Amino acid sequence: MKKIIMFLSAMMSLSAKADIVCKAQTGMGLAVVKIGDSSVTVSGAALQEPTVYSQLSYDYDGHMTGMITAPGLALSYENWYGCIHNATITANFRSGLRLIQTVKVSQCSGGSTPDKICHVQ
Repeated sequence: MKKIIMFLSAMMSLSAKADIVCKAQTGMGLAVVKIGDSSVTVSGAALQEPTVYSQLSYDYDGHMTGMITAPGLALSYENWYGCIHNATITANFRSGLRLIQTVKVSQCSGGSTPDKICHVQ
């Protein structure tokens, strides 16, 4: 029994949830949005330093569509059997003179289904 518990514990640690990563072309260059369990980080574009959003609110319709919001951030997406599609991200993509912009990403990596199966480019 102890071996079974150790095996299951090892398997669960190997399948730890990875961050979802969306790469979006903005008017200021390529932005990278990393969605973790407790924060969303926006980097690239014209940001000198990454912006971390941690006061997150999650909403999921229980079927396919989800939304994550925080002060200064709105992110919606579709979850197709663990593959993340059609993400729309509204955030600040520039340091100094802020530029709040909405960008669309057709596919993100790191959903619960492996990227190879989701055909992530």
